[in-house]
Amino acid sequence: MSQWTFFNGVMNLAVTSFLIGYAPEVFWLYMTVKIMVLVPTVFMAKYPRKTHWYMVDMCWVMLYFSAGMGMTMFILNFFAPHLFLEYPDFFIQCSYAYFGFSCGPIGLYVILN
Repeated sequence: MSQWTFFNGVMNLAVTSFLIGYAPEVFWLYMTVKIMVLVPTVFMAKYPRKTHWYMVDMCWVMLYFSAGMGMTMFILNFFAPHLFLEYPDFFIQCSYAYFGFSCGPIGLYVILN
């Protein structure tokens, strides 16, 4: 592992840990931006080696869904903030469904393998 990769990993861990502890209310926004930047970068690195189809795995699909959910919440927050007040149960249930789906099958997959 190169020194640059190690530094990036340490900085990623430090920034993520800081945001979770200091400002958890903006963590979803940080992760959405991070996903939108890093996923295309990983795809461009995997495509020449013809390993890009591994990005259709369940973990990656949940990552795409997370980015879509984050972008939707960000857009709705600016253009239709009244929806959060009118339908709070809908957004809570969507969050529960996302959490259960991402932890359930993936957790079971890890246990079975």
